[in-house]
Amino acid sequence: MKMHKAAQVLVLGLLFFGSVMAQVTVDVANESDLTTAINDANSDSMNAYILELTADIELTASLPLVTSEITIQPDPMVAPGVRIFRSSMGGTPNFRIFTIGANGTEKGNLTLIDLVLENGFVQGGTARGGCIEVRDNGALDANRTRVHAIRCTFRNNQVLGSGSSNAHGQGGAIYGGFDSFVLLDDCIFDNNKCQGSNTSFNNAGQGAGGALFFNRSGLGQSVAAFITGCTFENNTAQGGNSNTTEGEAVGGALCSYEAKITLSGSTFINNQAKGGSGGSMGGLARGGAIFIQDPEASANQTITNCRF
Repeated sequence: MKMHKAAQVLVLGLLFFGSVMAQVTVDVANESDLTTAINDANSDSMNAYILELTADIELTASLPLVTSEITIQPDPMVAPGVRIFRSSMGGTPNFRIFTIGANGTEKGNLTLIDLVLENGFVQGGTARGGCIEVRDNGALDANRTRVHAIRCTFRNNQVLGSGSSNAHGQGGAIYGGFDSFVLLDDCIFDNNKCQGSNTSFNNAGQGAGGALFFNRSGLGQSVAAFITGCTFENNTAQGGNSNTTEGEAVGGALCSYEAKITLSGSTFINNQAKGGSGGSMGGLARGGAIFIQDPEASANQTITNCRF
């Protein structure tokens, strides 16, 4: 791992810190380098870090929480499309690729540019964000936890609720916690999946948002999501199976519970919401592409120039 251009460039107008920060750029060649660079960034409150990947990064363990200002992108000498992926080797544990923030105690700001993020998998209880979890901010203030993905592909990420009845799967690729920012520009979401828990004699879990799930707390703190020029293809929300009450599925590509969403110029192809089976009725399935639950939808949602 090589650090260069240290603290020479000023970064203006940062949404996270709201102030001028110096910039440190670090070359990253492998999993160890990436882990070290994130830890270094988290311990350095004075600098924003740019991590430039010189090769694909295969992950065998979860990365540190992101609680600082970090941008990850290919090295200028490397073609766009560098992969960060959970290894498929036997014995690799289940984990998501990135977790941003620490549920209100520490905020984070992660920007991803020209990357492919694959094979994140979260299972157990109510499972959230197979690739990225933007954690609940915990307070209404200007410094929201944030992710900004630009020209990235999210592929084959999954969440699986399990271990109890009513254990839900929320956001196969990205979960946006309340009072966070999610910005997505020209991204592709392909073959991501959320699934609720299967049970024998109790209520099965809900599958909500095959690719994206945005949440809101009881205090009225909502996600602000801006989605522009994205493609959603072959994503699935799957309700859990049960002999009694099957789980419902909502939002094959995107599910929002009272989030503030601006969605424009995006395309939805072959996304599905599939209710659970096993009982006499079958689980409800709503919103093959998008499901929005919001009593003030006209005020909170703006959807323009999209194809379904």
